[in-house]
Amino acid sequence: MSHSSHSSHSSGSSERYPLEAARELRKKAVDDAGEALAAAVSAHADAAQSVERARARLARHDDETAAFVQSERTVGARRADDALIAQAYLARRRKERVDHVAEVARAEEDERAKERAVIAARDALASAKAEAEAVEKHHARWREELRKRAEAKADEEVEDLVTARHGRE
Repeated sequence: MSHSSHSSHSSGSSERYPLEAARELRKKAVDDAGEALAAAVSAHADAAQSVERARARLARHDDETAAFVQSERTVGARRADDALIAQAYLARRRKERVDHVAEVARAEEDERAKERAVIAARDALASAKAEAEAVEKHHARWREELRKRAEAKADEEVEDLVTARHGRE
């Protein structure tokens, strides 16, 4: 909004609200805080989905490992080299599981950070709204004062006119 487009004058007065710049800044701060909150909520939703995907990968890994272990039990006696291959495979699966658990932990921490960002953005929006409301209340009081002054001036002019007419009669 350009500075020349401020038309928040009242009662036909050409008097400009002295805090108009602050009023506009507060409105913009509310808009900006609202946009920041929307972005934070979206980022949190993305982080929550990342947690679910990481947990699903871990669960799938655990299921696959459990299925392998079960199949090994049903096979029974094996050659020594097959048993070593199976042990190596299970050792690799244990290491992969540690990686998956770490991935879940990182995703959960990221989600918690995003949740804190949403809370901070909500607080910032509430503050911005409170500040804008304070300026708007001041603006309303200022407009009411202008209206009262204009009314008093009009009453005074009427009184002067009545006095002038009665004074001539």
